[in-house]
Amino acid sequence: MLFSGGIAQFYMYYLSDRLIGLNQLFAKSITEPSLSNDNIKYIQNTLNKLGFNTGEPNGISGQKTRCTTRAYQKANKLPIDGYVGYQLLQQLQ
Repeated sequence: MLFSGGIAQFYMYYLSDRLIGLNQLFAKSITEPSLSNDNIKYIQNTLNKLGFNTGEPNGISGQKTRCTTRAYQKANKLPIDGYVGYQLLQQLQ
């Protein structure tokens, strides 16, 4: 397989858009404040307490934190983007 995971899903959606006549991808710009390492640690600690394993909180939004964020978003019927940002911080406070 040429692509796997999120990349494959992206191209699948892109292809389906092209097949119905859409020819551009549109993404909404993220215009929220950047998170500090302490904010990310707070998110990691809170997700861990809620039963979503981010591993040892380190203040870095790495692959495991993003994957866990997607699981949290899915479980709570939120848009699943895995983005560890200000909106997620607000939801967890």
